[in-house]
Amino acid sequence: MKRFLMAALVVAGMAHGIPAAQADDCDFPNPLNPKCWTTGAAAFEGQVTLDTFPCAGGPECTATFNATVTAGAGVTRNPGVSIVTGLSANVTYNEVCTAGQALEGSAAGTATLSGINVVGSHLPFDAAFTWTRVGLVAVVTGGVVGAAVFVPTTGLPTCTGGSVTAVVAGAFV
Repeated sequence: MKRFLMAALVVAGMAHGIPAAQADDCDFPNPLNPKCWTTGAAAFEGQVTLDTFPCAGGPECTATFNATVTAGAGVTRNPGVSIVTGLSANVTYNEVCTAGQALEGSAAGTATLSGINVVGSHLPFDAAFTWTRVGLVAVVTGGVVGAAVFVPTTGLPTCTGGSVTAVVAGAFV
């Protein structure tokens, strides 16, 4: 019941934020046109494994991220409303070692938002994004803006090779 009420509040709040755009301006795929869609805030948590670490951005530097959207988010499109409950992404990453430390990294990919379509059928929804990590904090930009914490579960990354699995938790708006 609590989840239903929260979802109803998100939908009600987002219904007032539907942007005024012409339908022909908003034909998908056009996820980065701000006239066509908006998202509510959301928190997420998931896991990613970087099979090759460090990795300088080559074809072996790909990973898949899957997360649950824990705070729910609304997505509006002229016309339409959806509630995001899941997030997955395929990324190409670049994790380098500087002075023997894995202090920074970056990634680019496509995120897929999934969930419940309330009005229209806009989910699943794909959006390009990038992230830049310094230490354990990553800043996410693209169709949304957010930040995440990258917490290795297999010990701190080393620069001697191997893989890294991490919990990634954060929020976007």
